[in-house]
Amino acid sequence: VASNHSLSHRSFFVPSSECDMEGEASRGGAMINMSDSRCKQGGQSGSGLNLLECLSEDCVLKFIEFLSPKDLCKLAGVSRELLELTNSVEQIWERLCIADFGKDIFAFSKTVKPQNGSPLWKCVYRDLGSVQVDLDFRTGPRMGQIQTIDTKGASVGRSRSNNVCILHDEMVSRRHARVTHHQRRYWVHDVGGINGTYLNSACVPQHVDTPLNMGDCVDLGGSSFIVRLHLPSSDEGSQIAREQQNTPTGGHHHPHILHE
Repeated sequence: VASNHSLSHRSFFVPSSECDMEGEASRGGAMINMSDSRCKQGGQSGSGLNLLECLSEDCVLKFIEFLSPKDLCKLAGVSRELLELTNSVEQIWERLCIADFGKDIFAFSKTVKPQNGSPLWKCVYRDLGSVQVDLDFRTGPRMGQIQTIDTKGASVGRSRSNNVCILHDEMVSRRHARVTHHQRRYWVHDVGGINGTYLNSACVPQHVDTPLNMGDCVDLGGSSFIVRLHLPSSDEGSQIAREQQNTPTGGHHHPHILHE
């Protein structure tokens, strides 16, 4: 982009203000201060040279697509024009939500109310970082039950000492797996279950965190559950949840299951 516009000696100036999405890994690398002192002044109370005078709007939008949410927040703090620009591009925030949490997020988006003029999907992304999830059991002795867990995570196994107990499934180990939360998302971690843990029919490696998307199916022994976003109690949210739960999803067949 820089070479096409004869701007190889410039890049965006980014203020050092904190962002409400601190800790997000960078998607496009860190932004660097502009060498042009006039452009540096553009980030100070809207004075000096406007960045949109350096680049066309189409070029800025293309650049924005490669930024992390943290850097998007910083870019919005440069000037009022860039704030309006980043807020106007809803599809960027929507793509970030889908990339990090999967397509099973649209029901949750209907429960989010934007505040202070922020775009809907920016608010959705913010709220997804601390959302609870439902474990919707589809097969096994707990079939039809739903258990909600929060960002503290949960241990899963046959023992009653687990947060998520699958008591009467002898093919599930006493301590089988954990669902953890860090880096703004949920993960599944097989702690050594004798029959393994399967994510969407693929066996996950033991003692390694594997990322979960909403709508994923997790199989342990003879039981399986779907990971769903927990929706606030409301008529609309409940109706959406029922529609999602009626989506046919089967468990994984394990040809060589051992009894612990």
